[in-house]
Amino acid sequence: MKKIGFIDNYLDEWHANNYPAVIHRLAGDEMRVTYAYARQDAPGGMTTDEWCEKNGVERVDSIEELVEIAITLLCCRPIILSITKSCALCRSAPASVAT
Repeated sequence: MKKIGFIDNYLDEWHANNYPAVIHRLAGDEMRVTYAYARQDAPGGMTTDEWCEKNGVERVDSIEELVEIAITLLCCRPIILSITKSCALCRSAPASVAT
């Protein structure tokens, strides 16, 4: 199984609430969102820990940790610029991937 890491500012939002199920429906056990990183808890929504527990996803504490353990990263646009500034691996990625 290819393990996908989900990255966003917070996880209790439309993309994170829908993409894991869509990926599972389309890829079955070949690919699955198994890890997640969020910069903060969702304002007025679930905490990152609550979201991970509800979705059966392991929370990681840093982008660098996620890069090490996931095969694929699914990054939502608002966080990409800060990721590329903080993660050496992302800074070396081709511009079409990093932006």
